[in-house]
Amino acid sequence: MNKKIISILLCLAMLLCFPLTVKAQSALGHTVTLSSDSVNVGEIVTVTISLTGYTADTEENIRGVQIDVTNVDSTILSVEDKQSLIVDPGAMSNKASYSEANKRVRLLYANISGDYLDKPWNDVFQIKFKIKETVTESGSITLPVTVKIATATENITLKSNCVINYTAEPLTVFNVDITWGSLSYSYSDGTWNPSTHEYEGSGWTCAENSNAVTVANNGDDSVQIEFTYTAKSDYREISGSFKDSGNNAVSSFTLASGNSRTTYLALSGKPNGELSSTAVGQVTVNVGEVS
Repeated sequence: MNKKIISILLCLAMLLCFPLTVKAQSALGHTVTLSSDSVNVGEIVTVTISLTGYTADTEENIRGVQIDVTNVDSTILSVEDKQSLIVDPGAMSNKASYSEANKRVRLLYANISGDYLDKPWNDVFQIKFKIKETVTESGSITLPVTVKIATATENITLKSNCVINYTAEPLTVFNVDITWGSLSYSYSDGTWNPSTHEYEGSGWTCAENSNAVTVANNGDDSVQIEFTYTAKSDYREISGSFKDSGNNAVSSFTLASGNSRTTYLALSGKPNGELSSTAVGQVTVNVGEVS
């Protein structure tokens, strides 16, 4: 191993092992800024960490910065982006990284060529956190921030906390029972009538009520019910529609608490080939709040 590589490793080791004290005479500090004080579940909050006191008048010259943001709980937060805001093509290290196992986002900047971080410098590290959609309760998460600075003459450790508040919309709970008929159909081309020269009785038939879908609302509030039929890709010539007991077309309706309603699926269209116990489409019942 040559002397240059050894020197680099030793400097990195010094940077990673700062003493846990702050020298009172140092003018260097830091701030943590959030793009929003509170975000909703599914939204992104941007955290920016900045140096303070590093100006042209400051005696300290920074040769290395390590910033650790910890307690990044992956059940609450996802790291959407992380980046160093330091522009220094000659830096030996200027890298942002994320370790889910260690619950940590880190910036490691080091310049050991004899040069130092340019003055003045303010924003140095930026992270974009997203509150995961799977979070179901409002709350907050505290992320400890540790900033270690190596200057030409001393090592400095600064600590603070970053608090992200988040709001989860309360879940709406529906209590609905859906009873399905067999949804089994037969298709016939009908019977040829030599007098009219036409087929009679062609189309889809099913056993009584086997095409019925009954929805019962057992909850305390009214719900919106919507039916959709989706044809399988190989049977798009066959379509489905929904009707009530009076043979009136229906696709959606409001169902009051304690009530039930039955809707019937009707198929139309001639299949392109023979069918035998073949699934030709899918029925979906959507249950939602009444708008």
